[in-house]
Amino acid sequence: IYRVAPPKTPYTVPAVDVATVEGALTALQSPNMDIRYAGWQALHNMGRSAEKPLAKFYKAEADPRQKARALWLLSKLPDSRGQRYVKAALKDADPNLRITALRAARQLGADATVSAVKQLVNDGDAQVRRECAIALRRST
Repeated sequence: IYRVAPPKTPYTVPAVDVATVEGALTALQSPNMDIRYAGWQALHNMGRSAEKPLAKFYKAEADPRQKARALWLLSKLPDSRGQRYVKAALKDADPNLRITALRAARQLGADATVSAVKQLVNDGDAQVRRECAIALRRST
């Protein structure tokens, strides 16, 4: 690993506090995969107590990558709460988020997958339709 910086620039490591929802959300947005993973794990372990801040972040965020990270966490919520977020994301204007929602639906089970594919099978984006075909592979 190489670090490119002007001479005599001190190396600093940002403090990461994943004990709070806000700190974990900040960590989730990090380009550093270790910090992002720590934020993801913390938010996932917080469960429903992190749902409202995550949902607010998902709705307010403009960057589709950040939205996809939040959606993936929201899809993991228990008591079929995650399924609500997946169903809403299947209607998103961004095809990449629709693909992410379909992939999350695949992890929710066969019924969620079939329902999502029925909704997206005639999508205008070829990549979304391709993901529908992949989702149906080996399904009976």
